[in-house]
Amino acid sequence: LDAQQAQNTEWGWPEPPTDGEDGGSESLDIYLSTIADWGAYVSSPYLDIISEDGKMGASSYMVFDPRITPEELPAYMAHEYNHVLQFGVDFSEPSILFWEATAVWAEEVTYPGLGSGPSVAPDFQNTPWAGILNDGYVLWEEYEIWSYYEYGAVLWLDFIHSEYGIDALDLWLGMTN
Repeated sequence: LDAQQAQNTEWGWPEPPTDGEDGGSESLDIYLSTIADWGAYVSSPYLDIISEDGKMGASSYMVFDPRITPEELPAYMAHEYNHVLQFGVDFSEPSILFWEATAVWAEEVTYPGLGSGPSVAPDFQNTPWAGILNDGYVLWEEYEIWSYYEYGAVLWLDFIHSEYGIDALDLWLGMTN
């Protein structure tokens, strides 16, 4: 509920689309499974909910490893809930950097002072030549540099917000297919 209040009501993200009764009810489905491998993820059937609206929005669900500690869970929830909102707006956005940097920003929007930005920002700073269309996967595959680059790009979102007044949500909506 904290993430919904902070990200939908206060920040302005559209409510996520429902999956009907897939998964048990019309509510957002949240699963606990060790398949999340000590972390969490969001997935989707990748089916455009409203084909006439000019967007590629889909329902989605969250999966959390039950071994996530109670101290870590709020930031995980805020982060993954933002991915649910992203899927609802445009599941076809190809750049992982925008997905992850925006979700890290959402952690801070939801729980000020508890986001992971400070711990991942150095990875973005360590490879300034990579640009905003790269990510940690490319850095590893091409250069053998292990990195949370796409998460640390929250620094770039902070910069464009501070310098130009462009909010991460404005950017996301502006890139919608």
